[in-house]
This record gives sequence, C-alpha cells and structure tokens, in this order.
Amino acid sequence: MGYSRRRKFKGRHVSLPHDVVGPRDNSDIFLKAIETTVASACKQQQEQISGLTVELDRTKSHLNDLEQYGKRKDLLIYGIPVKNDENLYTTVMELGNALGIKLNRNDFYATHRLPAKRTGDKLKSTIIVSFVRITGRNKFYRHKQLR
Repeated sequence: MGYSRRRKFKGRHVSLPHDVVGPRDNSDIFLKAIETTVASACKQQQEQISGLTVELDRTKSHLNDLEQYGKRKDLLIYGIPVKNDENLYTTVMELGNALGIKLNRNDFYATHRLPAKRTGDKLKSTIIVSFVRITGRNKFYRHKQLR
C-alpha cells in the first residue's frame, strides 16, 4: 500500500514533506508536519475572520448612515392626547393649520403613534410623521419654532 504525498485535511488537500510520507513514518516528523499544517490553516482562518470583521463593521456603519438618511423626513410630535378612533392625518393637519401651514393628505408618507413608554403617560404617546418631502418636514418644524 503506497502513500500519497497529498493528504486531505478539513476538506483541503495539503502537501506533506517527502520524508513524512512513507511506510515507516517517523511520528515526531509526522506530528510536526501536522502541527505546521494546522497552524497554517488556523492563520488563514484568522486572517479571513479579521477581514470579515472589518467588512461587517463597514456594512453596519453604512446601514446606520442609510437608516439616518431615511429618517430625516420624519418628525416626532409629543404631547397630543390619544383619542378613540383618531385619524392622525387629520390631527397633524389640524396642528399644521394652527401653526399657519396648509397641509393635505398627500404631504405625508405615513403617520402613526409610537408605543407609550412604561413610565410615561399612556394617554399621550409620541406621534411620528413621515413626510413625503423633507421640505414639508422643515416647513412644519420651522413654523413650530416661530410659535
């Protein structure tokens, strides 16, 4: 039975030194070759892990930037009491009218209430208004500051 110079290690073929392969393997040399092969494979894996960690950090940062960019059209409104069967579009348009801004339903992408905090007043929860355009959000915010 002959021995191959290539052995399979964790799905990879690795070359072993010629003096390691043979009918009378010297166990010390064989163990040293395996240690070297395993150390090399571990080093490659560690380099790959390091590269993937850097890539993951960059991806997380990019995702955070995209999320912040997407939320720039949003406006949080605090202190409006919760009503049964309320229509938040109407509520926000009435608030806009009180500030001197003419708004219609097409100015909003979405409006909804955020869940009330455990310690907060359940009769008042934050309203999040997503405007279609950032100019609508800025106009609303600017008029709010003037009052």
